[in-house]
Amino acid sequence: MDWSGDASLALEIFMSIPGALAFSIYVDWFNTHGKSTQLARIGPIMLICLNLPPSERLKPENVYVAGIIPGPKEPTAFELDYLLILLIKELKELLQGYHFSPTSTGPSGSFICVAILMAIVDVVVMRKLTGFISHSGNHFCNFCTIHKAQIE
Repeated sequence: MDWSGDASLALEIFMSIPGALAFSIYVDWFNTHGKSTQLARIGPIMLICLNLPPSERLKPENVYVAGIIPGPKEPTAFELDYLLILLIKELKELLQGYHFSPTSTGPSGSFICVAILMAIVDVVVMRKLTGFISHSGNHFCNFCTIHKAQIE
């Protein structure tokens, strides 16, 4: 699937594929001690199926918990990349499509194709998850060597 160019066209093409499953990813951290001054942060990585009706999407039985990020503190962007690498690898394979074997209820099997279409995150997590520069950063991404002072 080519995701370059017009995002709405790519979405329309993706959703026209029989068996296409669209997900949003949710990543955030919270203090396990509530509003206490004692800090111990953990964070879920959850996938929410956007093919479901909005009233069904956030029911516990419909939310896929892909992982729990252990504390006691929030991971850096580098650490988050490391924690997400296996999930991203699987999602890249599922984007190419997967055919399930035939069963008694589905004699021809079934085909799915999976994509993450949006992230449900706060600004801090968005920057860590997507690689965008933080408010105090000097480089725009991990691959670019241009300093922000060099940008016109």
